[in-house]
Amino acid sequence: MQLSDKIKKFSVGQAIDYRNRNPVKNLPKLLDWADTFCAGKFEGQRRAIRKACLDPTDAHYPMVQHILNDVDPGVRKTTLVSFSSTATSSAASGRMRCASASSSTAFPRAARA
Repeated sequence: MQLSDKIKKFSVGQAIDYRNRNPVKNLPKLLDWADTFCAGKFEGQRRAIRKACLDPTDAHYPMVQHILNDVDPGVRKTTLVSFSSTATSSAASGRMRCASASSSTAFPRAARA
């Protein structure tokens, strides 16, 4: 694992710990931080995540609240850290996979029955 990956994992872990100290107060702050960090990227996704986390009328709100409040904190942290590190590392390699997707060897077709 490269140093940058370790820093990313550590940062996500610290953000989760910060959120857990005062969930109601700190979750909106973390979402604001993500908006600042992303600087105009992924606007639609960030808007949907914010709505799912903070708007009780959103269809995903109950599920998000369940994950944030009912799932064991250690399991939640391990899952989120693992997910975020996998997402960031595969995002860089995803560009290469997309470029090779047009070749027939990149994604072999399943045999049809």
